[in-house]
Amino acid sequence: MSCQVDTQRPIQERLFRPKWHRPWASCPQRRIAPRLTVRHADCSVRDRDASIQLDGKMEGVMSLLSGLYGVPFWTRAVAVMSALVLIAAIERIVVGAPAQRWKEYGAWIVMSALGAGFGACNDLVTSRVSAHYFELGKGLSSVDPQQFVRDVADFGARAGCSAGLLLGGVLLFANTTRTSLPSLRVVELLAHALVPIALAAALAPIMAFSTDWDVQGLRDELRRVLSESDVDAFLFVQRAHVGAYIGAALGTSMACLSVVRSRRACDTSARLGKTSSSII
Repeated sequence: MSCQVDTQRPIQERLFRPKWHRPWASCPQRRIAPRLTVRHADCSVRDRDASIQLDGKMEGVMSLLSGLYGVPFWTRAVAVMSALVLIAAIERIVVGAPAQRWKEYGAWIVMSALGAGFGACNDLVTSRVSAHYFELGKGLSSVDPQQFVRDVADFGARAGCSAGLLLGGVLLFANTTRTSLPSLRVVELLAHALVPIALAAALAPIMAFSTDWDVQGLRDELRRVLSESDVDAFLFVQRAHVGAYIGAALGTSMACLSVVRSRRACDTSARLGKTSSSII
């Protein structure tokens, strides 16, 4: 029913008549919703605020890293090892005999120690060939020969310990990444860890003797401060170190693949044993 107003009746009668006599009174009236104007911030302002927040976070991260680098290396190493020992001890107490973490962490520490020993020996040997490599390249002082030897050994041990820690973490991950496959024993895992060390020790002299590669193109710069023989010795040691790095990287990849294959072989043999026992 459409709403129409009766305009033929007097105004008073139309105003004072009861509502039930006014059919148009029940007609809904249209309400106009207020218009809301939303003003967005300028893109440049929002980008500036986001960049300010990101810069603040980056400054916090950099300050934290600088604080960590300020702590001596061996202090950090002892702290990490203490944390690993504490976690392994807690698991041993809570879980009991089935606990395996203390064995894994023990293997990890042994791999770090092997890396530290290899790094120290490698730097001590190469420092006899070229002391200038460690003076100019690593910033060590050779004024005191005995102190120089200690600094070289410490430098190599720190680098090797970091590499061994990385190697151990990668091998442990390869040994525990899939729970459906059986994990290797700690002794077998340590045997695989010897592969990167062996390849690093093998490729270092091969790279040093088999080529005259100038790794960073420093020959012309070194000739300004060193004699020709010292330049050759410097580059010889540099090639040896690069060969050790390449050998360690290749050896780590090969060790990981070997661990995965050994785990699959153990799983296959275990399934074959169960099948044969069920047939019998």
